[in-house]
Amino acid sequence: MLPSRSALEVLAIDANTVRLRLIEGRVESQVHKQQPNQQFEIRARSMGLGVRGTHFRVRDEDGVLTGEVISGEVVVQRTAQAEPPLVLREGRGAVLLESGPSQAQGLLPAPQLVPETTARNDRTFRFTPVAGAQTYRLQLARDERFLLPVYEQRGPGPSFTVPAELPSGLYQLRLTAFDAARLEGLPGDGTVYLPTVEGGAGGQSTSTALPDGRVEVRWPGIAGQRYTFELSRSPDFAMLLVNEPAVYATGMTVGPFALGGRYHWRARQATPDGAASAATGFGGSFDIPAR
Repeated sequence: MLPSRSALEVLAIDANTVRLRLIEGRVESQVHKQQPNQQFEIRARSMGLGVRGTHFRVRDEDGVLTGEVISGEVVVQRTAQAEPPLVLREGRGAVLLESGPSQAQGLLPAPQLVPETTARNDRTFRFTPVAGAQTYRLQLARDERFLLPVYEQRGPGPSFTVPAELPSGLYQLRLTAFDAARLEGLPGDGTVYLPTVEGGAGGQSTSTALPDGRVEVRWPGIAGQRYTFELSRSPDFAMLLVNEPAVYATGMTVGPFALGGRYHWRARQATPDGAASAATGFGGSFDIPAR
């Protein structure tokens, strides 16, 4: 995973060798166990991190370079020096110093969501504080491996509130804690549902039943702006009943409907390439009476 505000350079790639250089930001990698003739390495500043099959992070943020191993093992070697390498094993990390020895230490455990969090119909995720934690990070993605991250927030905790602009639906959630050395701890992953927030972005989303059985959906967008509109029976939008990629109004009329039940909709601002932006959108649901 390569989040926004991060840059990665490909130095070499073929059947047996993958060599990357982290220019800034952070990269999280999940690498299958390497064969003796295979090499996977990430370089950052004067460090080379050789991977033997692992799930790990390399971060160069706010002037601090760190390596953190979630599972497996990573060997850290200064590229211009012959001193013994630093071996980081599962659950351990280190602030990587360009001069002087780097010391491995245990990573903080993953924050745990408070049980009643998922029962509340709001967008605030509360978690139990981790001893020794200074700050926390929340990430949301559309996939379990976090290859498609859509939202991130960092703060003192012990809760995070997701803004109304993020469309409702199912997301993969990841929570981590940072210690005093600014090492990021082990991730706590789970699946969460973001409920609809009526009136997000300074207006009111409405769903109005019409006499002919159709429903008029309106959202507080900007007329003339291009939106993608989707309608589904499920909150995760796995199967779409309506998929309209170019709506230049702030509303859609859908139906009539043969089946009763709850229907979910979302309208997302389209990016210049025509894709839907997960960061700017509206959503809601409406019920159709059973016949």
